[in-house]
Amino acid sequence: MASEKQPRQRFVSISLRVVVFMCGGILMAVEIMGSRVLAPFFGSDIFVWGSLIGVVLAALSIGYYLGGIIADKVPRFSLLGAIIVAAGVYLLLLPLFGPSVCESARQNFEIAEHATPIPPLVACVILFLLPGILLGIVSPFAIKLAAKSLSTVGGVAGALYALSTLGSIIGTMLTSFVLNSYFRQQSIITALGAVLVAVGILALATEGYAGGYRLPAWILALVVLTGGALAFVPKPPALGLTYPTEYEVLEEAVSPYHQIMVVRSKVPGTASRWRCDLHFDKYIESGIYLNADGTAPAEPLEPATDYTDLLHLPMIFREPESVKRVLFIGGGGGVGPTTYLRDYRWVNVEVVEINREVVRLAQKYFAFTPEGERIHTHILDGRNFLRDTTNAYDVIIFDAFSTGGRPPFHLLTAECLKLARERLTEDGVVLTNIIGEVTGPRSRLFRSEFRTYCSVFGSGSCYAFRKSKEGGNIILLGTKFARRFDKETLVTQARSALNAGKIKIRLLPYYAEYYMSPADADLESVPVLTDDFAPVDMMVAY
Repeated sequence: MASEKQPRQRFVSISLRVVVFMCGGILMAVEIMGSRVLAPFFGSDIFVWGSLIGVVLAALSIGYYLGGIIADKVPRFSLLGAIIVAAGVYLLLLPLFGPSVCESARQNFEIAEHATPIPPLVACVILFLLPGILLGIVSPFAIKLAAKSLSTVGGVAGALYALSTLGSIIGTMLTSFVLNSYFRQQSIITALGAVLVAVGILALATEGYAGGYRLPAWILALVVLTGGALAFVPKPPALGLTYPTEYEVLEEAVSPYHQIMVVRSKVPGTASRWRCDLHFDKYIESGIYLNADGTAPAEPLEPATDYTDLLHLPMIFREPESVKRVLFIGGGGGVGPTTYLRDYRWVNVEVVEINREVVRLAQKYFAFTPEGERIHTHILDGRNFLRDTTNAYDVIIFDAFSTGGRPPFHLLTAECLKLARERLTEDGVVLTNIIGEVTGPRSRLFRSEFRTYCSVFGSGSCYAFRKSKEGGNIILLGTKFARRFDKETLVTQARSALNAGKIKIRLLPYYAEYYMSPADADLESVPVLTDDFAPVDMMVAY
């Protein structure tokens, strides 16, 4: 009798440890993946991470409390297994309703003209509070099942919580460093749900084995039927994309930074005009027009995102032929570098792009050539490249964005701009492309970056240009020229260069009309952005 009981006790002990370890790992994996679920709708800023961490901690607190109460009343492996299976089924279904919840939160809880954490917080509560509570129940429940007496409960609790934390560490690193680089977010979340269901079944089987009886057939049948039904659940649309016209997702790719998609769509209001867009999550990063049959980029390359024309503004500050070396920090679809190579046959271009997948897709779909006689591409962080390079450039263009039009803050600070200024030739120009407005609450990022430019280049050497009267894409420029250019001079120089064929961007004189000097903006009420203080996320409204 004792010989039969000992193997069962050993199996129960191992089973509990596996359950605690796996649930701890999956909980943190879900938290990491939560950021990818929210990113297409809210970005990946401090609001999103603050909401995720806060909701998960709240869920654990509730789960720990409920787990202790429930385990005292019903200390059964079958109940623990049922709770874990419920959490797994929830995760299996989450990709189906997650995008709708996020979009609803974004539309219904947004506070106009103010950056606010409320929409992502609401989405986090709806999506992740319940599975967090269910998984939080596991550890105290397991302690109750494992403890043999009060004299040993401390050691049991310590060992199981340590094991749960170890699982959390491994789950965090595995998801961040491996899974996110090779699999789609929906596939990862579905796999996490399936693993949880398997862990729940292990807990159910443990009760049967420990008690010396078989599990009721209906429990196993329910698990099998649930898994079978989920196998036929329709796959949700990729990132919930909607286009007003016919469209097709040409390719999806995963990366540590975004879920990337290439989408071909018919241009609204046309019978046979097609375009190809590069999406970082739900947001369009680059776009080009295709041939009439929709199969290849038009020749010559025609950008479908007209903001790229603004990247040519440095050419109106000096003779275009004097610009020999240009650096792009942020490659996107490669439209900016490609148009520079197309329009200025004497220019050599370097591109710094942190995401290797972006370069691959730009080459495949957007006619971008990463390596050639006049172009070289570096897979690297832009700030690190500026720190390490010894090259000097006539023009440096910052056109890097994270999700939702948010520039990486470390590319906006005074320290970064000083690095860029040091890498300029004697008459060099630095340009930063940001998205915002020129007045009102949503102008804070533009005004702060404008003030930061002035702190580095001096107010007499800084300029701003906007795509429209309200804003949209706003170009900030800092020069090493000794003279100050007024609007009339720049418009005249733009028209002259256009008429002489030295520049090809037809609307460049028009964009020069939307000239702003530091005196035209309220810069005193906003801070200079530094590595020590750069609240970019707080400045960018949804």
